[in-house]
Amino acid sequence: MKARSSTLEWCDQARANELVGVQWVEPEVGQNLPAGRRIQSRDGVERFSFAILESVLPPAMIAEVAAAQAEDAPLALDAIHLMFARMERLLSSRQWWWTPVGPEPQLLELLADAYGVPQELHQQDPERLARLAAHLEGWHPWRGEVDHAVSLYTRVTGQTPSESWSHIDSAGAEPPALANEVMACHQEEWWAARGAAAIKPDYKISNGMLRFQPKQDALPLSREDVLVEITPEGPQSTTLLRLVPAWMSVRVSYPSTKESR
Repeated sequence: MKARSSTLEWCDQARANELVGVQWVEPEVGQNLPAGRRIQSRDGVERFSFAILESVLPPAMIAEVAAAQAEDAPLALDAIHLMFARMERLLSSRQWWWTPVGPEPQLLELLADAYGVPQELHQQDPERLARLAAHLEGWHPWRGEVDHAVSLYTRVTGQTPSESWSHIDSAGAEPPALANEVMACHQEEWWAARGAAAIKPDYKISNGMLRFQPKQDALPLSREDVLVEITPEGPQSTTLLRLVPAWMSVRVSYPSTKESR
């Protein structure tokens, strides 16, 4: 703790919600300390000094305050110190406001929202927001790439999605197997734009879901399509869908067992 600057230490404690009440402000007057310095109080607690008001109060008032503090009497000046000390600390730490060590974690939520990352991913958790902020700039230029979305999801949540995500990101790339694709609810025009009229659907019901892809000449993925291959095990990472741009289309595949026509 001693190796860090007092401003950075204040930011870290404020972010962690450790600065509760007036306990973090050094209340004693007459020490002529620079504002913001970390000092050891006579009660053994390390606090942040605040000396701005002391320089403008009359000496007689300072003497009265010092006498009252010696008797541990409650003072209205403590409340004033708390209000102005927080303002002084916020001003001195403004270069860190939009960083993971910033004193106001909710600012990172606004930053994430501006980048199009929904609350479902970070859940307003300061630690998740901190990790998210560290990767936003690198992820955003590649937000149309599924592998980058999966990477961001894993880095922020610490979890690996149970389903597999596939994206044809270059012309001529080999599409994944589509035999188990589910007939999702898309408009007729959506399927027509993908050449659905050129295939002969092979309709069958398996696991309560309608399959349509024929064994031969299946309807391939378009470059804007994302194939989500769901597995029965584990929760589905629906949050990942929110990291995929709106112009991309999701197609769903689910393993097939018993079949009926």
